[in-house]
Amino acid sequence: MTRPSPLRGAPGLLLTALLSAPFAPSLLACGPTTRDGVLACTLPEDCGPGARCLAGACQASTPPTADFSLPASLTTNRLVAVSAAVTDPDPGDAVVAWAWTVTRLTAACDADADVADGPALQAVFWCAGTYEVALTVTDAAGAESAPVRRTATVALLDGAPSVSAGPPAAVDHRCAGAPLRCELVQPVILSAEGQAPLGGPLTYRWTALPPDASRAEAVPHLSPSAAAQAPALSITTGGGALSGSWRLRVRAEDAQGNLAQAYQLVAVGNRAPLLDAAPLALDHRHEGGAYLAGGPLSIPVSDPDGDPVEVDLALEEPAGSGCTIGLTAPTATGGTYALSCPTPAGLAAPGRALVASAADVNGATASAAIPIEVRNRLPLVQVAGGLAALELDHAVGPCPSGVGTCFLAEGTNPFVATDPDGDPLTDVTLVAGVAADRPGSTGEALPGPGGGAFRFATPVTTPAEFRAVTGEGGFWLTATASDPFGASAPAPALPVRIRNRAPVLQLAPGAATAPHRYDTAAASYLASAPLAAFVDPDGDPLDASGSAGDESCGAFSFAGGVLSVACARPYLPGGDAYPTLSGFAGAHALVARAADGWESTAAPVALTVASEAPTVPGYVGAIEACSCQCPLWEPELPGVCGVEPVWGADPAHATFALRPADADGDPLAATFTLAAGAPAGAAVSPASRNALPANLAATLSSATFPVTVIVEVNDGVSRATGSWTATRVTCAKTGQACTLPAAPARR
Repeated sequence: MTRPSPLRGAPGLLLTALLSAPFAPSLLACGPTTRDGVLACTLPEDCGPGARCLAGACQASTPPTADFSLPASLTTNRLVAVSAAVTDPDPGDAVVAWAWTVTRLTAACDADADVADGPALQAVFWCAGTYEVALTVTDAAGAESAPVRRTATVALLDGAPSVSAGPPAAVDHRCAGAPLRCELVQPVILSAEGQAPLGGPLTYRWTALPPDASRAEAVPHLSPSAAAQAPALSITTGGGALSGSWRLRVRAEDAQGNLAQAYQLVAVGNRAPLLDAAPLALDHRHEGGAYLAGGPLSIPVSDPDGDPVEVDLALEEPAGSGCTIGLTAPTATGGTYALSCPTPAGLAAPGRALVASAADVNGATASAAIPIEVRNRLPLVQVAGGLAALELDHAVGPCPSGVGTCFLAEGTNPFVATDPDGDPLTDVTLVAGVAADRPGSTGEALPGPGGGAFRFATPVTTPAEFRAVTGEGGFWLTATASDPFGASAPAPALPVRIRNRAPVLQLAPGAATAPHRYDTAAASYLASAPLAAFVDPDGDPLDASGSAGDESCGAFSFAGGVLSVACARPYLPGGDAYPTLSGFAGAHALVARAADGWESTAAPVALTVASEAPTVPGYVGAIEACSCQCPLWEPELPGVCGVEPVWGADPAHATFALRPADADGDPLAATFTLAAGAPAGAAVSPASRNALPANLAATLSSATFPVTVIVEVNDGVSRATGSWTATRVTCAKTGQACTLPAAPARR
């Protein structure tokens, strides 16, 4: 920008000429003078304030004029907008600035001019009384209008809302990051409570007002928005100042547009920078066979708020250390310190110091000679992934001793070793620990690359020693590592938890049917059936001791992963009661269960003991019934047959060979009934309870045919009925020799 030329001529006369002849060209405060006494110009700046450059000559700018009107009636607690009416008589000129002022006359409080630098004033009057509203405008050439003043008479609004803001708050700030960012250490939660006497909801609007213009770089932010009743205030800068007393104005507006406002004060603190005079401990690193230390020389200088600090540094190195030092990469905060030593002894030599002088952005300074101590950090051994406990599956196999079978849990080294200094490290050394209350268990570390492996074992006879039901066990791991300085860092003991998978039900029909049989020797009904098959994912031995049955079906066996049940009920008839199969055949509610020592898996099974119904074969036809007969007795010789005896049909010797059968071998109760008469039979005797006697039948006493016998049998569950009908009696022994029985007594 071209600087204005010095003013030539009489300033007082020039001002008088401008006021008396507003449209005449005139000499101005800068620029060369032409032969006619008029200032020449190239840029507007050549003519100075209140003038403009027109056609190469400076010409005085005619001041603009301004006016405005106030609303007919004004009340407190309302946002008032007053528009300016301005004109500028200079061609091409325009008003570029508006300056409104509101001054209280008789009112008890000031008004808030929210917008006082635009063509429309926005203001709120908070007290009844009179105020002076004034306006001055300025055009592009810098000419200022005469002020316009109006008196505003403001009446008190009846039913205005009210609002109160939260109590004052104090908060520190911090600066961090690259690029630097300064902000409050934590958001400040604002609060407001309002009342609306005229009814309806209130809306809120917060505005953050900085302490002064020097905080212009600070950017306030209200979350979730400035319209929240209780927003969170945050303030940020790119490294500029943000401390001081901030005023947070809240305005509450009711449904009628009436306003109330209050302020909540937030004091943002600022703390002076500090220079830590304590010995400066530097970490080292191993690189290229040398032990190196260094870094930014601002390490001992701090600012509690993180404000920028400039540092000047000087170095002191002990004699005979064999180390080299240097100061490189100078920055606004000092530079970078570099130390290189060929041996650990040189690295640890005493007498190394840093002379530091520090100044923060506020001009505060501090200086100190700070001892420099180069330290060795121990290797860090930790669990990969940061696990709090190591969870392992387990299996079953030969014990490490070679004797017996054991529960086994094993894995590879879970630890990783790092050296903060980059020093070379030995391999991780594992230690597998077993609690003292696990006398039968063993733990061993197995050497190998990457830290090796480990294994824990417990005989299968003591599952509770291997793991608790919750998975806790008495096993743990730790590890160590060493760097070239001989330091070691044992890792904290890592508890080992043993996972267990419950037995898996491979086959569970839900319902099963078992045939039964009657055992004559044991005098019992018997049945058996497989109920379910189990397998253990971990290979654990299983038992079925938790299975549940009933009075008849409660004998469980477990072999090859298959759980079976044996059912039995003794045959105990009493009097004329049916056999006891009715309490044996049918449904039995059972529970098949397999347990591995920690968990069990159960499956309900509805077992049906089946029973086949008895059968009774029927028959219709002739029956064979023979007797040896004498066709003619000797009249004079009692008991002597006078002719050859022959075989003949004899109904008196006929029998019904009815043989009921039961496929299960069950004892049967039988009843025989002549079709035309009363029962002629009885229940089978206990001595032959497994089957009916071969020739149990009704003896015929009449030769009237046909003759029918009905038989009904019952095995205790099912009944069967059959009939045997004799149509006639025959004898197929004709022609065979026969022997008469004793001759009947002579009459």
